[in-house]
Amino acid sequence: MEILFITTTNLSTNPRILKELRLALERGYECTFIGFKLGNWSDKTEQEHLNLFNGLKVNYLSSGTLAGTSATLSVRHGWLSVVRYRWLSVVEARYLTTLVWKLSIIFNKIFKKNIKIAAYAHNKRSFQIERILKKQKDKYDLIIAHNLGALYPTFKFAKKHHIPFAFDIEDYHPGEKCSPAERYRREILMQELLPKAAYISYASPLIGEHTLKLLTSAKPESSRLDGIKYMATGTKCISRSVCGTDMLKVEVIAEDIKLPQSILINNSFSQDEFQLIEIADKKVQFVWFSQNITWGRGLELIVPALLKYKEKVHLSLIGNKRIDFYNQFLAHFDEFITYIEPLPQDKLHLRLSEYDIGLAIEVSNVDLNKDIALSNKIFANAQSGLFILATDTLAQKQFIEEQNEDFGSALSPDFGSFRLRSTTTAQSPDFGTALSKGFDSAQTRIEIGMLSAQSIEAMEKAVSRIIDEVEIIRANKRVRFEYANRLAWEHESQRLLNIWEQLP
Repeated sequence: MEILFITTTNLSTNPRILKELRLALERGYECTFIGFKLGNWSDKTEQEHLNLFNGLKVNYLSSGTLAGTSATLSVRHGWLSVVRYRWLSVVEARYLTTLVWKLSIIFNKIFKKNIKIAAYAHNKRSFQIERILKKQKDKYDLIIAHNLGALYPTFKFAKKHHIPFAFDIEDYHPGEKCSPAERYRREILMQELLPKAAYISYASPLIGEHTLKLLTSAKPESSRLDGIKYMATGTKCISRSVCGTDMLKVEVIAEDIKLPQSILINNSFSQDEFQLIEIADKKVQFVWFSQNITWGRGLELIVPALLKYKEKVHLSLIGNKRIDFYNQFLAHFDEFITYIEPLPQDKLHLRLSEYDIGLAIEVSNVDLNKDIALSNKIFANAQSGLFILATDTLAQKQFIEEQNEDFGSALSPDFGSFRLRSTTTAQSPDFGTALSKGFDSAQTRIEIGMLSAQSIEAMEKAVSRIIDEVEIIRANKRVRFEYANRLAWEHESQRLLNIWEQLP
């Protein structure tokens, strides 16, 4: 089987495509990757990712920030062998694509429902991907697109060559902060193109719900999501409120709408990427990571809250530090903050084990997507055994409450031993040992994390509780670490493999 992966970003900034690519290569599939050199911190870590892959063909396009290159690389035995290397002119990479993009925005005001114009107006990289696809001669068995800018060129190429394609929805793009015109473009692209996909995957139950609402409202005479009947046959549904306790797959009955197969693929990682380290530091160690350390990520709430307890806490921020954000805000709190440059995924996950508290502090008022998405932070923190402090976005509230409920119910009522609720509740054979060694009998309930309202005052209360209970939190780190095996990519990826193997 040969799979073509396409994104408007790269491996360093898109962990989901990185995991899928690794899975396909480990399965023995032939893989080609089309992405972008972004001309920033990610270019360095990109090379580190490529060094891990054998037999991968890579096409990188310029983002227009540099006089970039397009190259096809074959990775064998850890060495990069250049098969084709072609300079993209600055005119093509920067000016031509920008011209097409701006003209498309103008024409889109007149031809609002023209999919090609809408795609070019949405993302200038759609035009670049379409051009490079015209030069692709290989026959693929499946094409997987990540990021909305890759959707239209993927659809067009797949249709021309009669190849099934899939689309991964890590973020609900119409719910991101944008103009009404841009929101409409995103909606029409998804409404028109996603029903033609072999399958779609999504990164949170609520993103799945909103996507299906959007697709079922494509035709006015169609029922909206609330009126559609759900079936839980074999694999499951996307919402507990509709289908019970499992959230894997949805089947929708709607007479006049053809919907693609849809599956939830959580943003989790291989459990082998994480390690368990016990912490004995006098200060409570908090950690937060993202691609960029900047405004609108919740740091404006947690950092002032930590200031009140600066003698008892320390915060590590991992990511690309934006100078304006640092100068205007973070510089005032340097006495209890350490800054760490962006790390490749494998090094980041090993580093997380050195902390007590993992922060997942998304802010709902940024946009709808932030409210309904589950980022990779919350899974990486959980799989590291960290106690999670999460803001009460709709998605994170659902996740923390459900995990705490399942975590607690994995223990017997007398809390002296544990019981498995099912074969999928705790996969590790060491889980019982971890519970018996790590459980503190003085605590009436073990939790994977806690929620906080989105204010400095609420954060202060949460931090105060964490400081008071840090000994219990540390004592139960091993329990959380072993329990989080149930979230691991090894389980998520099996659903993806099942779909790939079922494709004609």
